[in-house]
Amino acid sequence: MRAEISDVNARSAQIDDPARIVTLIEVGMREDRKESLRRPTRRDVVMNFGRLGGFGLAVEAMNALSLVASAQGRPTLDLPGDLGRGRSVVVIGAGLAGLCSGLLLARAGFEVTILEAATRCGGRSLTLRDGYEFAERDGPTQRAELLGQDAYFNAGPGRIPRHHHTVLEWCRRLGVALEPYIFLCESNLYQSDGFNGGAPAPLGQMRYSLYGELAELLDKASRRRALDQELTGVDREALRHLLQAYGDLRREGEALVFAGSRRLGYRATPGGGDETGVELPPIPLERILGSDAVDRGLFTSMAVSWQNALLQPVGGMDMIWRALLRQEVPGGRQLRDLVRLGTPVQLLTQDESGCALDCGAAGRIRADFCVATLAPPLFAALAENLPAKLKEDCLALRFVAATKVGLETRRRFWETEDGIYGGISFVDADVSQIWYPSSGFGGASGVLTAAYARGAAAGRLAALPLAERLEAARAGGEKLHPGRFRANIRAGSEVSVAWSRMPFAAGGWSREDETAETGLRGMMEHIPWKRVFVAGDAFSHLPGWQEGALCSAELAARQIAARVAEMGRVGTLKRLPIERNRSIDENSLTNRE
Repeated sequence: MRAEISDVNARSAQIDDPARIVTLIEVGMREDRKESLRRPTRRDVVMNFGRLGGFGLAVEAMNALSLVASAQGRPTLDLPGDLGRGRSVVVIGAGLAGLCSGLLLARAGFEVTILEAATRCGGRSLTLRDGYEFAERDGPTQRAELLGQDAYFNAGPGRIPRHHHTVLEWCRRLGVALEPYIFLCESNLYQSDGFNGGAPAPLGQMRYSLYGELAELLDKASRRRALDQELTGVDREALRHLLQAYGDLRREGEALVFAGSRRLGYRATPGGGDETGVELPPIPLERILGSDAVDRGLFTSMAVSWQNALLQPVGGMDMIWRALLRQEVPGGRQLRDLVRLGTPVQLLTQDESGCALDCGAAGRIRADFCVATLAPPLFAALAENLPAKLKEDCLALRFVAATKVGLETRRRFWETEDGIYGGISFVDADVSQIWYPSSGFGGASGVLTAAYARGAAAGRLAALPLAERLEAARAGGEKLHPGRFRANIRAGSEVSVAWSRMPFAAGGWSREDETAETGLRGMMEHIPWKRVFVAGDAFSHLPGWQEGALCSAELAARQIAARVAEMGRVGTLKRLPIERNRSIDENSLTNRE
């Protein structure tokens, strides 16, 4: 069992200066403030879209940025069914953005071909099941061996925030069943080598200790009338009543004191008879301030994209793109019939009459329009005669490394022994996070995301040989669940995906900083590029999220529709030849990459 934090009776670490409260709050909100400061206004982006495509396109840009989303969600784009009759589109990439834009355009009457370099659809939406084989670049072949009933591992996206209206609306239209994804369980663990002797502590114990300590400090300040100026007109006793409830404080004479709370959890849970239970002790404020928990887990659920209760498709994230493939398109076909797997594009050119794509042994394909859903650096590498500034911005965009490790356990020890049901624990190691399944509670086995690292930590993991990467995940798990993690791993079930090393991928997602925002604005000044349009999360303000992929896909379809409408007013496009598509069987979508 994990070591408990010792009870501290002599609270020598008390902070008597209420000014220190401000410092603590600044620490707690530092990341949120950076988030707001480093994101420039989106007004220029919307205005650029309006300048390029008129009012309708500006509205679509606002939709893509969730600036006009309703509580019921954004309505998914529908185009006239005969808009594209006699015209053709080639979509590069069969990830979520490529499939979405391809479906919208095919239903609008365009002859659509979707070219996918890999031997499967989905892009970074990769869900591993028993028997699936894959390999990273220059890496060994890995085979998923997940034997539990309906077992799967989401190696790519794993959750859907409540405000991602476009994803949720597509799930509704596609009939993709959803279930809760639990981001935070109060029993989730925080572990740091420099805190509590390296032993993990429940995040709930830390969080409610912090609430109690802060509430007591604020009460002390209010009794000294230190807050009178800031709270003019507010009843001081009402404030004290609020603080008492907020921190679960107890009255000691005139003072409100934090001396523990059942909110912190139990060392021994209450039971029958005289089993009154033993509460976990408070963690002194100075200990919390001395940890890095403010940056790892303590305030994470305050972010809008990391709410305690999120959503996930029942059965795996790939349920979304698989449902897209089953959608009917004109000609008695399904979207799957428009996809050509194993067909990487080597060169993209265009002239006044259309686009041409060289696909090596697969030949040369011509079409009226092209939708490229590759990462911007990969797009710039194959597109000939890109405007110099567009190429510069595409090549300058940097991607964040993201690495995951998944494994199956023989029993769900985190539930039976730690009371953890879903959520994420944070560990002081490059593996960074461990995700617990949000379904199958009480089952015989479970699949853990035994590592989810991003940035520099993900890069270090990706650079390790596979065996060492898996060992790093085992070691990280032992820090959180000593004596139980290794012992319960089902032999042969461990797999790892480093997106910076996966074929046809540039990394996990594009960076989110001022440089990236500036580069995105610069790219959008030159896009659409004649007959070439783009889609994908990297071409949105939601990099790394499926919402960004789908919003940009809808935008690309709307832009093509506007272009065709404009061309219809000045003349008819000449139809260009396009090769027939090789249909794909859904059962083949989980073959080796």
